[in-house]
Amino acid sequence: MRPGVTISKTVQDFLNVAGIVGFALMDGPQLDYFRHLNGTLQPQDKALFAQNVAQVLETIPTEFFELELQLQTHWTHLYRLDRSKVFVVWLGNAADRQRYASVLPPLLQVLKDIPGPVLDQLHALTAEVAAPSLAAPSFADPVESEPVMLPTLHDVLQVMNQVIAAGVEYLGKRILSNQVLMARPHDIWLSPITFDMQEYLVASPQMSLHQPLTIEQYRSLKQWVDGIIQAVRRVIRDFREILERQLSPFDQSLLFDPVA
Repeated sequence: MRPGVTISKTVQDFLNVAGIVGFALMDGPQLDYFRHLNGTLQPQDKALFAQNVAQVLETIPTEFFELELQLQTHWTHLYRLDRSKVFVVWLGNAADRQRYASVLPPLLQVLKDIPGPVLDQLHALTAEVAAPSLAAPSFADPVESEPVMLPTLHDVLQVMNQVIAAGVEYLGKRILSNQVLMARPHDIWLSPITFDMQEYLVASPQMSLHQPLTIEQYRSLKQWVDGIIQAVRRVIRDFREILERQLSPFDQSLLFDPVA
């Protein structure tokens, strides 16, 4: 197989893992590459992220290969590629860790051997998510002129799985799983989304995880998650308030903000 094809498939397998929020390449304290897949970070957040990771690297021996820690609201994984370069992956709480563990080693290997083409592929395959914002106003422009950006399937599935994980505590896995399926709207587009072996909702490989949703798709998903929440509220009336305490502001906006 040609090297370019191998790199492309390796990168695509990595990006298809549910729950990856972002990734970066650090060279010492320098942030060489950074991609946040839901596009909510501001420039100052990126600088803070790099500073936090650099401070962690200063406190651990250079012999480490892998380290997991929690920075802000997500799990951050550090993988040393050589004495100075570290690959960083940002995972959500509901990430598909089994699949992540299976696709990561090939990616780390090609990052060690030929990092340039791998970063090019990562950029090319995720650039479509950021493309609509290229025409967005600068930070100095009025807020009201900023275009509306819809979330991706990746974003919404991640928060739906957090809702399911919270609801399991009150209804149990079997009852809640049945309620989730019963709450699914009669929309053929949603039918490929099913439970995996860990009882997380996952999309079929044919569905695009990182493309912005259409208004209709987003409305269907919000109707689905609203049905799940209502099912739990029949038992725990303050379930929405519980979610508001547990979820990040971004995740709350995905669930509760009205769709234009």
